[in-house]
Amino acid sequence: MISEATHAKNLAELDVLKRYMDEIGLESKLVERSPEVPINVLLTSVAKDKKGRERAINFSYLPTSDDDLEVINLLQLYTSVPYDFNLAYRDALEKLLMAINGVLAIGHYNLKPNNELFYRYIYIAPKNELLNQAAFTETVLLFVYTQDMFVDLIDAVASGQKDVQTALKELESA
Repeated sequence: MISEATHAKNLAELDVLKRYMDEIGLESKLVERSPEVPINVLLTSVAKDKKGRERAINFSYLPTSDDDLEVINLLQLYTSVPYDFNLAYRDALEKLLMAINGVLAIGHYNLKPNNELFYRYIYIAPKNELLNQAAFTETVLLFVYTQDMFVDLIDAVASGQKDVQTALKELESA
């Protein structure tokens, strides 16, 4: 069970992260936990993708019991990835995502049963000190850059414009 003190600490830390995001020009909104939203979340808008689709990162501390972790917290960076999707190519897309995950520096892609494509990374945050601003903001920028690297390939396979074997060869040669 997460204590009220831990919820309050997480909220304060997300507020600090909001300032970090503001300083690099990313607009953010802090959403406090409520009956509808069980944990505090920082919603951060990032630049639209190449096709002009809206994108955002959700930052939240993964809920753990106060006794589970002594020196770290798990800070999740999560984004629902906009993409062109045709259900007929779901298997091909899953194959591509597995290959992309094998070459990623941070995070992983996955598909939910409702076909939502997401990209997620768990940042190891110190429990009793603030995050290093430079290291954290650089990680956020890498998180966004990583999405930009693969969006064309994902769109092409998910929409059927490119077969998965061709995409895998392109991925290998990149």
